[in-house]
Amino acid sequence: MRNLAQFTGKYSVSKTLRFALKPQGKTGHFIQTKNVLRQDEGRADQYRKAKRIIDLYHKDFIETALRGVKLCVDDLNELEENRRIKDRKALDDSQKKLRKHIVDQITKTQGYENLFKKELITQNLPAWLEKNPQAESEDLSDIAPEDYPGIIAEFKKWTTYFNGFHENRKNIYSNEAKGTAIAFRIVHENLPRFLDNRTRWHQLENEFEGIFKSFKCQIFDLVEAARLEEIADAEVTGLEEASRAKLKKVFEIGFFNCCLNQSGIDRFNLILGGHSDKDGQRLQGLNEIINLYRQQQSSDADKKKLGKCKMALLYKQILSDRESHSFLPEQFEKDADLVGAINGYFAKIDEEISDEEDAKNVCLSLESCLQRLRSGEIDLEKVYIENKSLRNFSKACYSDWGFIERALEAYAEGKFSRKKQREDWVKKTSRFAITELQNGINQHADTDLGKAVLEYFKNTQESFFSDIEKARKEVKDVLQKEYPDGKNTLHQDKAKVAKIKHYLDSVRALMDFIKPLYVDLRGDDESATAPEKDANFYHDFDICYERLRLIVPLYNKVRNYLTRKSYKTKKYKLNFENSTLLDGWDINKEKENTAVILIKDKKYYLAIMDQKHKKIFTEECVSSQTKSSSDNVYQKLYYKQIASAGKDIQNLIGTPNGTKRFLKNREELWQKHALKIAKIQKAGSHNRLLKNLP
Repeated sequence: MRNLAQFTGKYSVSKTLRFALKPQGKTGHFIQTKNVLRQDEGRADQYRKAKRIIDLYHKDFIETALRGVKLCVDDLNELEENRRIKDRKALDDSQKKLRKHIVDQITKTQGYENLFKKELITQNLPAWLEKNPQAESEDLSDIAPEDYPGIIAEFKKWTTYFNGFHENRKNIYSNEAKGTAIAFRIVHENLPRFLDNRTRWHQLENEFEGIFKSFKCQIFDLVEAARLEEIADAEVTGLEEASRAKLKKVFEIGFFNCCLNQSGIDRFNLILGGHSDKDGQRLQGLNEIINLYRQQQSSDADKKKLGKCKMALLYKQILSDRESHSFLPEQFEKDADLVGAINGYFAKIDEEISDEEDAKNVCLSLESCLQRLRSGEIDLEKVYIENKSLRNFSKACYSDWGFIERALEAYAEGKFSRKKQREDWVKKTSRFAITELQNGINQHADTDLGKAVLEYFKNTQESFFSDIEKARKEVKDVLQKEYPDGKNTLHQDKAKVAKIKHYLDSVRALMDFIKPLYVDLRGDDESATAPEKDANFYHDFDICYERLRLIVPLYNKVRNYLTRKSYKTKKYKLNFENSTLLDGWDINKEKENTAVILIKDKKYYLAIMDQKHKKIFTEECVSSQTKSSSDNVYQKLYYKQIASAGKDIQNLIGTPNGTKRFLKNREELWQKHALKIAKIQKAGSHNRLLKNLP
């Protein structure tokens, strides 16, 4: 046989190592009799509930803190001007300044100092719950408000349980350009929308004066419903004129200070979108008024202009946006949970995307958006394809992954003289306008291939909608069936699982199909500017996509539940009645962390000490015990943590009694070990791996 040694050790191999702790001796019996596992399992369940209650507190804190934040009007005007002239560096500086101001004001709010400390659990949160006994949220619909204090009280001595959660929540209050931060939501997402709405309002005022005369009663009702108390009545005569004056002030840049927290966002969105009350009475929003006025116009040019005046709703504030997917539990525990979540998603898809009289559900609205995209109603210089989607998009349009990229590289040669500029433009530009893509492709191919970009959306969209409708009919009987709480066998029925998968796959395919058109600012470089978007297209499109993409967390949770192994049990953290269990091995931390390492027959054992006997290894206890003459004993690992070997090597010494710092006998020990210490220092081995120590 030929020598196969030449074929070994050529490539790295990734392997998953699985470790398990196996109880030794009577350990298993002690765990059962002390009910340790059941306690930790119950605590893990309560922890998931407690996190949502803490988030409810964060939402209220954010609401209160942002009420006290006031952005300087001069700073807002400066940012608007930098955005208009597309000065990226100046715009970046303006955004940083505003983000820092927002976070500085938030951190000065009473209560922030304890927001990530144990006092949140022991003081602030209990006091807040007592003051707000009816505080509730869609995300907490499975927990009664009167149970909140009891759940939090269980963690008064377990505050370290939330250390990781607190670190995660700190991101919300960051002044960096992070998509999960409050300041980012305000400055990078909602402020650009507000500024675009200002531009559209000015166009309405300058070019369509008739709208204010034709709909003066509706505008009066809208302003009254919005309760614009902080806007003083203008010096005009007549209620309708005063209402228009108030509405005009809504689009002054200083009013953005009233749109920072969720209540302000809700009010601004009410002005734009209107609402229907429980009795079905309709309050028309500004967008609906614009749409009705547009239908009255005979000129196609005016209709097109009015279509572009449609206002964009502001995004919900951080944590408030979680209510949009409150139909999703943290994980599915039974078949009924899964079916309920899918039906909840059905309801989101079927729900009309606005309160307007001619509003449609997600699929119909999306179909209408794509129709307008092809019809010429939309300004293609203000509709974009994301750079990160270009390769997939190129493959779908031209059956070539790199076709569009090569076309852009060639197109860039006419725009930039330096190679580095051309490469940065192609690689680092966050998104390209469809017009720009078409020009680049046509120039590269010397033919009208650019139209394939729009043809792609025309030729393939119908199949996605028909697939969803077909899959929905197939899965209907599965989702309408009742599933008893004690019966979790859905994952065993392959036919039903296939129907569920087909439906979710069809919705996800539609989401992936339209994803290239979605302007996602969260992946942008800090210096990138928010693009000017065509309101006639993106107003409805954004709402449709944001509802569709809820399929991603739903899809993942459904897959995890239906593909789980029948014997697999859920995981939870073991604490053994100690919140700091295994949090360090230093000899001085043994009592606090109740864990040591034992050695026997060259095997290592993890020993967990009972809370009542955690002093068992102290010198007093050890000296009082009778030493065993048997060889059947465990040795205990004596571990002393050195902060820095490079700094501590000359201040630490090994003796038969352990590791001791030089104290009274410093000179004596120094003389005894001076040569060894000098050798270590000269070699510098204390700054390298432990195995290099002489």
